[in-house]
Order: sequence, then structure tokens, then C-alpha cells
Amino acid sequence: MNMRWTRIFIAALAAEVLCVLGLMVTVALLGPDERGAAEAYAHHLGVWFSPVCGGVLCLLGGYWAAKGSGDYAVPNGFLVGALAAALNLVLLFSAGAPVRSLLGLANIARVAGGAMGGWFGGRS
Repeated sequence: MNMRWTRIFIAALAAEVLCVLGLMVTVALLGPDERGAAEAYAHHLGVWFSPVCGGVLCLLGGYWAAKGSGDYAVPNGFLVGALAAALNLVLLFSAGAPVRSLLGLANIARVAGGAMGGWFGGRS
């Protein structure tokens, strides 16, 4: 079995960290100056930012994790997305964020992006 566990963990963690940093930078550059308004803006923007950013970053991470893994490319990519989705849920629930309808979409995008990245990584 050619599972690249180190790459899977690094890619999933990097996807979540970069997603959070991307949201923070976007709010800092485009959001309001007042703290309360900036937090409200971040919550509103995060609902849409998380599915898009998480899906794209898991696609890239799944590609990297799966490249050269042969027949296990898609499972490697899938695990990147699944682990990133689990990390996302842990972060949201530990922060006390409200459960919204797009939370499921955000995590589906992570898993699908990772699996797709694994598929691309297996083809190259």
C-alpha cells in the first residue's frame, strides 16, 4: 500500500491554515476598520470563502499528496480532503461558530477537491 501519510497530514493542515490566513488577510484588506464590524464581516464572508478556498486548497494538496503514489492516488487525495474537513469541524466547533447550512457544502468541497486532486496526481 502506497499511502503517503506524511504528505496527507501536511497537505490537510496546510489547507486549513492557509484558508484561515486567507480569510484574515481578505478581511484586513477589504473589511471595515472597526473590530466588531470586521468580525461580523469575517463571519459573513467565511460562509462563502470556506467552501471555495477549502475546495481549491484540498485539490492542490490532494494532487501533491497523490503524485507518484500509483494505484492509491485517489485514496491519498480523498484522505487529504477528509482530514481537512475534520480539522475544519474541530476549528469551527471549538470556536463556538454557529452551524450554518453551507458548513456541509464547505466540507463536501474539501473532500471532493482532495479526491479530484488525487485523481489528477495519479494521472501525471
